[in-house]
Amino acid sequence: APRNEPVHASLTARSMPASVKLTKVELDRALSYLEAVGTSDFFPDPFEIAALRHSWDKVRPVLENIDLLSHEPKPAMEIVAPKHNYTVRVIALLDPVDLLLYTALTFRLAPAIQAKRDTFQTNRVFSWRFNAGGLPDQLLASNWEGQKQTLASAVTKFPALATADIADFFSHIYLHRLQNAVAAITRDDLACRAVMRLLEGWSHGTSYGIPVGPGVS
Repeated sequence: APRNEPVHASLTARSMPASVKLTKVELDRALSYLEAVGTSDFFPDPFEIAALRHSWDKVRPVLENIDLLSHEPKPAMEIVAPKHNYTVRVIALLDPVDLLLYTALTFRLAPAIQAKRDTFQTNRVFSWRFNAGGLPDQLLASNWEGQKQTLASAVTKFPALATADIADFFSHIYLHRLQNAVAAITRDDLACRAVMRLLEGWSHGTSYGIPVGPGVS
């Protein structure tokens, strides 16, 4: 009989449905990050973030039990905002609880993504990067000064220098391609599926676009 116990346990584990749940540490880090940098680059912070902190010991256990593979995010509040050169863009204000889950789940995947970038993009990409050991307000940071220094150096080496921007980049990201790329890098298919479930819930039934505004986007 004892010899059959490991086999029985293995079969039981295989028969259990897949799920993705956040840990205490992941939720703590996500809330601290939102408190430090805010919930959006465009909207004032909603009062719910302070309310979550006030009742965090009661709220966090509930959030730990949410299965993100079946969680239905609330629709985002959206407005059209002006952009440069007479263009506009749609910016989103996410439900505070959904934003917290989105942030924590993205931070789970971020170390592997950043490690991949570091292997071949040194001194070439200066956009937002993930610093796992940083303080809450330093978990994500861009190197704007580094970009300016690199451009200044390039000007001295070449007779001409061109800059370009991708128009409406966030709204045109193809979610299936994003999922495949992140899954290949992180090797965490379930977490990627959970992130895509959130993003698809905010994309109005299409396969394109991630919300503009949240830092983790």
